Amino acid sequence: VERHLQRIDQSDPALCMKYAWFLSKKGVGKSRKVIKWSETALENKHQWKGADYKKNVYLLYQLRANAANALWTNAEKKLVENRSPEAQSNADKFRGQAKNFSREWLDYARASGQNTKTPMALCVSATQGDMSFCKE
Repeated sequence: VERHLQRIDQSDPALCMKYAWFLSKKGVGKSRKVIKWSETALENKHQWKGADYKKNVYLLYQLRANAANALWTNAEKKLVENRSPEAQSNADKFRGQAKNFSREWLDYARASGQNTKTPMALCVSATQGDMSFCKE
């Protein structure tokens, strides 16, 4: 699938989404690819209509936010093990990504009338309790 997506065609958002979902089950080591393929699917989300659009876009934001959160959590563990400027920089970078992606997921959940509990919890976690960032 990856070879097909990289070399032949990335325009099918359903295939990109399914591949991102598959990769999300493989652990933190695949998180960057989960983000990449979720974003690729989001670029082509206009191909979906109605309930499929709503459900799939929500799932893509969720996959992307959870992958960023996994990267941040992993970077924080490495920072605890090795306090270095590089480890701090990585933790900060991935926290920012988790913060932004969780906020985008939360915004979409609100706009589409879907469950906001989980995206709100992730947003608050990534902001380390800064509720104002996660408010409307």
